[in-house]
Amino acid sequence: MTRPLLVAALLLSGATGEWGAPCRATKDCAKGFSCEPHEGQRLCTKSCRQGHAKADCPGGWVCQPWPYDAREGTCLPRREGR
Repeated sequence: MTRPLLVAALLLSGATGEWGAPCRATKDCAKGFSCEPHEGQRLCTKSCRQGHAKADCPGGWVCQPWPYDAREGTCLPRREGR
């Protein structure tokens, strides 16, 4: 699913402030979520631990490691073709 379609599907499902919802700041996201940059946009997501990606991130998302700590990361939508 392309990024615009993913966002549209999440918004239509009533998931405002949750996985993949567009945001400007963390205050726009539901409790436990943070607002993070992804491919020129900002979206609501959660942090994750490498090696636990399947438990931490929803289907179609991956745990992208932080540059300063490869064990920790942010759940981001899987890029098409990967």
